[in-house]
Amino acid sequence: MKIRQGTGRFLIFLIFLIVCCIFCSCTRSTPSDSTGQDQTSAEPVRDKITLIENGIPLVRVVRREDLDSANAEVKAAISIRSALMKYTGNKPVSISTDWSSDGTFDSDTPEILVGRTAYPESGLILPELKYGDYCVRLSGNKIVVLGYSDAAIGYAASRLVELIKSAAVAGDDGTYSLTLTAEDLSIQGVRSKTLSDLPLMESGNVVATYNSGNDSTELIINRVEKEDLVSYTGKLKNAGYTEYTNHGIGENLFYTLYNDSYTVNLGYFDYNREIRVVVEPFSPSSLIGKEEDNVYTPVTTSQISLIGVAYDNGSGIVGNGMSILIRLRDGRFIVIDGGFRRSQHAELLKREIRNQVPVGARDNIVIAAWIITHVHVDHMGMLASNYNSFVGSGISVEKIIVNFMSDSERAVSAAANPSTWDEYSGRQWVEIVTAANALGAELVTTHVGHVFYFADLKIEVLHTVENLAPEPVFELNGTSLVMKMTFTDQGSGRQTTFLSTGDCTGDAFDFIANAFGSYLRCDILQVAHHGVTPWIREAGTIRAYKAAAPATLLWPSSEEVFLEYRARNWNLPLSDPEQNPNYREAIVAGMEGEVTVLPIPYTVGSAERHTIQ
Repeated sequence: MKIRQGTGRFLIFLIFLIVCCIFCSCTRSTPSDSTGQDQTSAEPVRDKITLIENGIPLVRVVRREDLDSANAEVKAAISIRSALMKYTGNKPVSISTDWSSDGTFDSDTPEILVGRTAYPESGLILPELKYGDYCVRLSGNKIVVLGYSDAAIGYAASRLVELIKSAAVAGDDGTYSLTLTAEDLSIQGVRSKTLSDLPLMESGNVVATYNSGNDSTELIINRVEKEDLVSYTGKLKNAGYTEYTNHGIGENLFYTLYNDSYTVNLGYFDYNREIRVVVEPFSPSSLIGKEEDNVYTPVTTSQISLIGVAYDNGSGIVGNGMSILIRLRDGRFIVIDGGFRRSQHAELLKREIRNQVPVGARDNIVIAAWIITHVHVDHMGMLASNYNSFVGSGISVEKIIVNFMSDSERAVSAAANPSTWDEYSGRQWVEIVTAANALGAELVTTHVGHVFYFADLKIEVLHTVENLAPEPVFELNGTSLVMKMTFTDQGSGRQTTFLSTGDCTGDAFDFIANAFGSYLRCDILQVAHHGVTPWIREAGTIRAYKAAAPATLLWPSSEEVFLEYRARNWNLPLSDPEQNPNYREAIVAGMEGEVTVLPIPYTVGSAERHTIQ
């Protein structure tokens, strides 16, 4: 087909116009979907910012509105302002919050934005960081100081303070000027390698990070849904993690994943739409509880024994302390605590174990798990001081289960609550590590949501000190492990539930009552802190006890302590039939050597008492 010359020229011109349009559209910057009226990134890119000129401050410091004076971001903001004021002749440098009634922010004033402010500059840079990273960066006329964790934000602020000190220049009149370049303000690094191994969660708000024990770190994220946790596990898998377990406890959902370096424990708490992530160095002991691996041969019946450890010290009865022995269907044992630093308590426990061991198993007596609820001397003292008496005794210990508060957080709590902490409180964890090494036992750090399977016994961990993070812990008893134990009879399928509470405090019970509610319901409950005091938030203890509504109370104390405290307000929800219609009996531990044995499955009134021979 022939094309006329005029028509051909027109087509060529039309094609030229189309090509030009395509070229222009490809090279034009596409506006960000997030750009709005409060966006300041549309300004020309700046390569420097002047903070002080001839002693006059030209910049102000901004931090988040909803923080108290103890917050790391507030402390970081104050440290930066203090550093600037050294070069202004103490002319005040303004410090303000990011509150804005209409959601718009000051785009004209040079500012230092400390932490996760509502300013768009903070919001644009934050997703570029991992949870363990920090950065200082120039964005328009804003210096952004960022980090997810307290340690990271503190370190970022310290780097900026160092820069201020090195860059301030004195003039002939003695006043200082300070200008920083974009290159100066290009600071980024890793403060927590543990957290930096985690991918970012798409949703939610990072509330805080917390330095847990055993070199682990807790990340707390709120404003999330259960689906966000499920989605995040997929992101972890894409990042190279392998899922080990997942399960629900009450309305809450828990996952454990791992790679060659770390184990990640994830928990979604339904009542406050919060996810808590605990990351710890990987070891085989950090992988807890697969039910399918719990294969055993029944050789005896199960039972719970409450062992008396009260004693006369010459000045009167020392009436607290706790030692509980559980015999499993496969003939092994679980020990909870063990009592004071007394050789008598070690000997009594060993004798009772030998009395209860099945015939034919006395040459191979095994404590499957020794659980230390917390490191107060009347609970962990016996193991800490007398572990050597078990070495070569014919009684082996497979695991010691703990959750120790980190030294750094213990120091924070002691500083915040000097009346309830002393220099020694909490340091005794080192003795348990020594005991584990001497016994050749695997030291297992447990976290909320862990489930252990031992023969016919399932142990669900409901509380560790990590529940109280990031607030300072009021008293060491608040670090007590709380565990719900469920025995299932292999033949009948009948279950007996036992709530072990250690010396749990009212603030810890408050969290547990909120998080687990009616799931606390149990047949048998070990009365917390010997019934003496909830220490803080009495209402939290009352709420948890009402939810538990047990028929049987195990009271780890002398008879004298029981009589003095049984009618206190916080105990009445357990022992007053009008408040707890299920209540039937209270079993008091008593003096050294007295033992009460509860056969499992347990029927009220079937416990038997004897003295260890």
